[in-house]
Amino acid sequence: MTGDVRTKFWQNAAALSVGLPESSLYAPIKGTVEAMMHGHTNPPGQHTREAWAKKVVSDLLQRNPSPFIRHGYLAIVLWLVSIFVPVWILDFGHERHAQLGKLKEPVQEKMKAR
Repeated sequence: MTGDVRTKFWQNAAALSVGLPESSLYAPIKGTVEAMMHGHTNPPGQHTREAWAKKVVSDLLQRNPSPFIRHGYLAIVLWLVSIFVPVWILDFGHERHAQLGKLKEPVQEKMKAR
């Protein structure tokens, strides 16, 4: 499991001026989606890609490497949460954070129109 790792992905994406198409099903939450697309919702404290790679390679080169490797910002925390918190609670939290509830009605209307 990989947590957040600092790369130039978001800088490269921002340079492309990528945006959400107006016809997207996600248009009702365009601001939230574009903030995520541009990396504005990433937590601070991400590990550098070099430090992450050194840890992963070191783990893999062990005589008997573990089948589970967890590195990157919050990787251990996310793994523990995935063990002890029911999936429906994680889904509920993500739905609220990403404002996915605002999509229910527009998506249902588009499905009726088909």
